[in-house]
Amino acid sequence: MRILYLANEEIPGRMGGSVHAWEVSRGLVARGHAVTALVHLGAGQAAEETLEGVRIVRVNLKVGGKMVPLRGLRAAAGLAADADVIMERYLTQGGAGAVLSRRRSIPLVLEVNSPHVEELVWRMGWRGALLAPVTRAWVAWQFSAARIAVAPRESIVPAGARDRVRLCGWGVNVERFSPEAAATEAGRAFRNRFGLEGSTVVLFAGSFRRWHGVLDIPGISRRALARAPELKFVLLGEGDDLAEVRARVRAEGIEKNVIVAGSIPYEEMPAAVASCAIGIAPYDASAYPPLARFGFFWSPLKVFEYMACGLPVVLFGYEGLREQVGEAQRGLAVPPRDLDAFATAIVTLARDGERRRAMGEAARGHVAASHSWAGHVLWLEERLREATGEAAS
Repeated sequence: MRILYLANEEIPGRMGGSVHAWEVSRGLVARGHAVTALVHLGAGQAAEETLEGVRIVRVNLKVGGKMVPLRGLRAAAGLAADADVIMERYLTQGGAGAVLSRRRSIPLVLEVNSPHVEELVWRMGWRGALLAPVTRAWVAWQFSAARIAVAPRESIVPAGARDRVRLCGWGVNVERFSPEAAATEAGRAFRNRFGLEGSTVVLFAGSFRRWHGVLDIPGISRRALARAPELKFVLLGEGDDLAEVRARVRAEGIEKNVIVAGSIPYEEMPAAVASCAIGIAPYDASAYPPLARFGFFWSPLKVFEYMACGLPVVLFGYEGLREQVGEAQRGLAVPPRDLDAFATAIVTLARDGERRRAMGEAARGHVAASHSWAGHVLWLEERLREATGEAAS
């Protein structure tokens, strides 16, 4: 198939959406398809290049620093001339795929990561409430053009399109993210840089935003360190609350054992993750009302990356998230917002190396079987064939 992928991200990139779009693109090429990805033009990037067989075309999709993918409509129109199918990562400010699908009768598959219009309405406050009818109508029109909507949870797709939802979670590159990455030179460099040798290392990797639970990490760390002072916490990532987390770590007096490292290049992440012992995902759904309304709709890549590297995961047990660790098979889920229970779970795994390793092996096996990008691409290929009416080969 000739696939036009309106990815609405930067490729390559280190954010979750960029990783997702890149792994899907390269995976489809590996399956023998021709993929053209239209993406945002980041600083210092070429307007067009081919990477691993993926034709990447970049244009400026931002207005005032915000992604507005509809800006790429003209470029998309030129690229769609010979496309068999269009796949678009859904955003409220997108819709180029829907326009071209209707104008040229090209099948459209929407890739849905969140109930974006409702998130936008919430973030904009009273302005969002005023614009809600218009934006919801625009989103409904986008979905009405799609033959299939691919999503991790049905509730995040508008009700009128739920008969076309195909459910599937996202994934991880299990070849790159593996326990063996710890033994590489990059792994040794990471441990030496932060003085981690000989410590039981607890890792947070992700966005420093309130709903990711980052403001709770200093309190969780203090509680865990009071019982297990041999622990070291490494916090990787960037975001609006990074400075506040650093300030809270200082206020708790735990700077020696809690390293707020900031962001590292994504290519270094497999070695960094594999060099740690426990992964944590303390999401705070109470800080993000759309999660309360639609359920925990994220399919968090960081959890899959932890598990692929053989790390058991400690997380708050929201529906849609606790299933990843099973019944204490691949990690531990504790009641949401219970910081004491979260710290206790970390200490439990830190003090029981045999159990920790068994859970890590089970975690690795789980994502390899159910959440690899290779497996996701195989599944997605069939959805694309379904959209085009092409018989499976």
